Amino acid sequence: MDNRFNLKQCYLLLTRKCNLSCSHCIRSSDPSFTEFMSVELCEKIFTEFSSCAQGAQLLISGGEPTLHPKFLDIVSKAYDIFDNIMINTNGLNFYKLSKLAPLKDKVKIQISIDGDFPTHESIRGEGTYYKTLENVNKLSNLGFKVIIATTVANNNIKSMSGLDDDLDKTDFSLWNIKRIVGYGRAEDNDDISSDHWNGFYRNVKIGFANKPRISIQPMFSIETIAKMDVSTYSNSDLSLRGVNCGTGRSKLYINPNGTVYPCACMEHKIVGDFGQESYLSISEKLANLNISPKKSSICQKCRIWNLCQGGCPGIGERNFNNGDPRCPIVAKANIFMARQVD
Repeated sequence: MDNRFNLKQCYLLLTRKCNLSCSHCIRSSDPSFTEFMSVELCEKIFTEFSSCAQGAQLLISGGEPTLHPKFLDIVSKAYDIFDNIMINTNGLNFYKLSKLAPLKDKVKIQISIDGDFPTHESIRGEGTYYKTLENVNKLSNLGFKVIIATTVANNNIKSMSGLDDDLDKTDFSLWNIKRIVGYGRAEDNDDISSDHWNGFYRNVKIGFANKPRISIQPMFSIETIAKMDVSTYSNSDLSLRGVNCGTGRSKLYINPNGTVYPCACMEHKIVGDFGQESYLSISEKLANLNISPKKSSICQKCRIWNLCQGGCPGIGERNFNNGDPRCPIVAKANIFMARQVD
């Protein structure tokens, strides 16, 4: 069997328990969850990765991973295997995060901030905004590379300029801005249109004070698609490069119980179990997932099919495997098909 899977990112969910209950949480995490990944299972997973982890990034996530009673032990064990570790956190548990300072040569910290003061606190709770910003500065002062992560939706897009102002006075390395995905507690109507997103992208690149340290990408821009030169890419390059976000090609998610799924929007597609299977077995299943839009979809006829591969496969699946409906080309095809049915 041809295993086209080339590990680039592994999301290790230590728990789904969280000290917050954010309105857009892609994993629906909250304080009611009680399951934690066992240290023994972590050790088995790290052993499985020991021969293939070179160059791969381990993202230790949740829920809120610092709530795991053995959080520090687990990160220390990961440090012996992985050279690139990211802690995905809300940044409120400074005490535990600060204890990782001896590991900062391999460990980065990504902290979520969702808008300016009133917007962030409406999403994450009273008293979280300035405490989070303070902890960003304190962690940076300890020598950590701190990344700010912001999810943009209809309810917070207008607050981004205010957050930009506050972050201009904050010590961090990178601000990663992404568009919301309608999954978990987030809904599709939280999403902004692709035109609105691309307009926001242009405003960020032109006018934000922090633009030199912002990571943001346009999405499904008709102008970009029209101008794109596809002649320099080949199918063989793409099979290992990780098309889309890497689903089925270069990333995986591991639940606290050891089960594996391919995409944050495909939690229902359990493809394996590290409690019972090897990494090789699981990676073969991931590589052979059928996640492409169906052959009758407009995506298969698109000039940039080899580059896009139908957009987000999780969202495309909810569109009856007709491609990512956030793409204006797919959206137009959906309208046409709906009229044909009527």
